[in-house]
Amino acid sequence: MIRWHPFHLLKLYSIFFLIHISPCSSNVIFDNANYTFDVSENEPPGYIVGQISATSSDGQEVLLTIINGNNLGRFAINSTTGIITTTTFLNYENVTEYVFTVEASTETEDMSNSSIVNIYVTNVDDVSPVCESYSYHVYVSDDTPP
Repeated sequence: MIRWHPFHLLKLYSIFFLIHISPCSSNVIFDNANYTFDVSENEPPGYIVGQISATSSDGQEVLLTIINGNNLGRFAINSTTGIITTTTFLNYENVTEYVFTVEASTETEDMSNSSIVNIYVTNVDDVSPVCESYSYHVYVSDDTPP
């Protein structure tokens, strides 16, 4: 006769896990949390607006990319130098400020961070006066008060 006991139904298994924990100290850090630049309207495409930079705490190369807010494509960034340039003429009368986000990530893309860039367009007197004649003659009488 076999006696039934609940412990007879248990089977013991051994499972081993290998857990790798990455150090949390590695990070991508911008030199500034936010960047602000001014550019005069009517500067030609390719004009250097400014430069941003970021470094990784473990020495990996950092690549910079505009990820948000550059919908009109008015600006470009060199992914390794961080130099921001215009891609077209800007017009103060149309847009006075541009705001976009730049992401800095390592080559292996295991670390990233982002920063906000504000670019203010400054006005230039680009409307020349229009004269209908090359010369005007005005007569002032001697008894005209000053």
